[in-house]
Amino acid sequence: MTPADNTLAKLQARIDHLEENRRFIQNALERVLSLANFDVNVNDADGRERLLAEATQRILKIIPMRGCSIYLVDDATAEFNPVFCRPWDLCPDVQAQVEFMIEEGFFAWAIRERRGLFVTSQDHQHHFLLHVIANSSRVQGMFIGWMNDGEGGQVPDTTLSLLSITLFNLANVMQSHDLYQMVRSQNLLLEEKVARRTEKLNQSEQQLREAMAHQERLAQEAEQANQAKGHFLANMSHEIRTPLNGIIGCTELILKSDSLARCRELARISLDESEHLLHLINNVLDYSKIEDGKIELEQVPFDLFELMQSVVGGLRVQAEAKGIRLEFHMSGGPEPKVIGDPLRLRQILVNLVNNAIKFTREGSVTLSLSRVTAAGAAQQQQLCFAVIDTGIGIPKERQSAIFKRFTQVDESTTRRYGGTGLGTAIAYQLVELMGGRLTVDSQPGQGTTFAFMLDMELCGGEGALVSLDGETIGAQGSPGAKELPGAILVAEDTPVNQMVMRQHLEAQGHEVALVSNGREAVSACRTQRFDLIVMDVQMPEMDGLEATRRIKESLGPTGPPIVALTANTDSKTLSECETAGMDAVLTKPIRRQPLLDAVALWLHRSRDRRSRLEAGLMAPALPRGSSLTVAAAPLDWESALYEFGEPEIVREVVEQLMQSIPGYFEVIHNALQQGDFEEIQRRAHAIKGGAATVEAKPLSAVAAELEEQCKQPAPKEVVAIVERLTAAFETFKQYVDTLPFNR
Repeated sequence: MTPADNTLAKLQARIDHLEENRRFIQNALERVLSLANFDVNVNDADGRERLLAEATQRILKIIPMRGCSIYLVDDATAEFNPVFCRPWDLCPDVQAQVEFMIEEGFFAWAIRERRGLFVTSQDHQHHFLLHVIANSSRVQGMFIGWMNDGEGGQVPDTTLSLLSITLFNLANVMQSHDLYQMVRSQNLLLEEKVARRTEKLNQSEQQLREAMAHQERLAQEAEQANQAKGHFLANMSHEIRTPLNGIIGCTELILKSDSLARCRELARISLDESEHLLHLINNVLDYSKIEDGKIELEQVPFDLFELMQSVVGGLRVQAEAKGIRLEFHMSGGPEPKVIGDPLRLRQILVNLVNNAIKFTREGSVTLSLSRVTAAGAAQQQQLCFAVIDTGIGIPKERQSAIFKRFTQVDESTTRRYGGTGLGTAIAYQLVELMGGRLTVDSQPGQGTTFAFMLDMELCGGEGALVSLDGETIGAQGSPGAKELPGAILVAEDTPVNQMVMRQHLEAQGHEVALVSNGREAVSACRTQRFDLIVMDVQMPEMDGLEATRRIKESLGPTGPPIVALTANTDSKTLSECETAGMDAVLTKPIRRQPLLDAVALWLHRSRDRRSRLEAGLMAPALPRGSSLTVAAAPLDWESALYEFGEPEIVREVVEQLMQSIPGYFEVIHNALQQGDFEEIQRRAHAIKGGAATVEAKPLSAVAAELEEQCKQPAPKEVVAIVERLTAAFETFKQYVDTLPFNR
């Protein structure tokens, strides 16, 4: 071979070597590029498993091996756990070698070196290729390759570099997956928070809309209520002025008339107008009592038939004046003798029948009573009351409104028919208090039916009058007033009432003595003997309750019966009258026949009791009020005069006390609102000392009680004592006006 040929041969060999290196580098670059990305969505459910399968598949193409496994680090325990093995039957053998490798520190060595390392098995018969799966941020796991027999460390460095690149990319993808999961979790958490916040905002917005709608409804209702009240007040003004004008006009005509017959006719008209006016006022007062919860129902025996006939009889003239029939029907055999509140039941029926007559132009009004439960030995009966008319009727959409206060079907109804709009509202609430429910059934132009059902207890005996002490006196056979003339003391502070009662009683032959307050009544009983006392409850200087207690204490069981006069018939007033020792109660306004009946009854009882005592048939009993002590005077004048020496000095001290106490009361009421019981205690102490100084012992005693109560305050008790202290001060002021230094 010539030198030229030799040179060409060397050159060809060099070219072949370079070409081989070029192909190797090109192949390596292609493999590196192919290993840079994994075409797997690791966020799928089986994404991680497919990622590891693809990675091992690529590695096995680079380095032929018997099998391989991948162990990943558990973040919670920092342990290496197997997650992938190919083939699966090598897993137990690999796991046994892994424990050995960890104990020998091979895993730690591979993590530190960050490159492929060849290690032998525990028995030195097999070779394994270890390479950490990691990037610059964290260690994800460990790759374990089980080398073919005879290939212990015979892997080119370039191939190991490709392995490192592949596992580095695998670590990046896995870290991206972890970051994605973390971000996804944060996003889900944020979305959940946003959703909750949005829901709360929506709820708040909904609540705000509902609150605004509610406020708007309340404003509309308030406006409607104000309009209704305005119409009511204008209507009430008209309704009250009409009978008042009639009463005033009749009175003026009576004063000018010389004809007795004409005067009687005018007086009858005036009485009718007065009854109508009283009915209007009672409706207003009753509705106020119902709203304040002050209506309490009585449970007394009465005759139901008599009550129903009384309602019909009292309104028949009104119905006949309009040319309509007023009828009373019964069915089912109701028992007449019942226990209940006849006054309130009559009020319900009168309101309903009166309305029916008012809104009926022609036809009839029927008051119906029927027994729902079968007649028998039961102690109760269920009764259905109904008022049926053939009047103008009520539209369906307005039927619920008629049970509201101040309301009629429309304004034209008020203009045409009059009325206050309280009658049905009062009836509705009274029926509810009795345990029933008032309903309405009506069609415009076809009439209206109001109905309600009540359970009423049966009364076994005949009709009786029940007195405050619980005894009963038969209504039949009671002696008339003319048969029992007697000496009667009337304690009443109103001159008109004095005149009326004197004329009614003297016309029956009674001897009447008049006094204007309780103090005068007590004094009269000390100097004169009376067969009966008619005592007003509310009077100046000394009220009827205190006067009754003193009279009963002084005269004992031989003293005259005392009949109370009061405009209040609630249970509290009746209880106070009974406790004071009164025997019966008459309600105002004063009516002639009830007054005469009560006088006749109690004169008879008084004389019967006295005759039995005189005959020794009845042992004198302690008076019911014997356990009560006579109340001390609001101011002990004699002691105060002795203490200060001169009336003028007493007057100055008393006036100074009376000027200072109202200021104390103002402070006390403000402190009550703030719950400042220490301040109340200080003011009570001041009142106690000042009252004791002027010998106002009752006022001082109540103030001392208030002072003591404030040490361990119970708000309700404190309020009650403050009210008593106020009442004691008012009594003290009234009493001061009677003292000698003011005369």
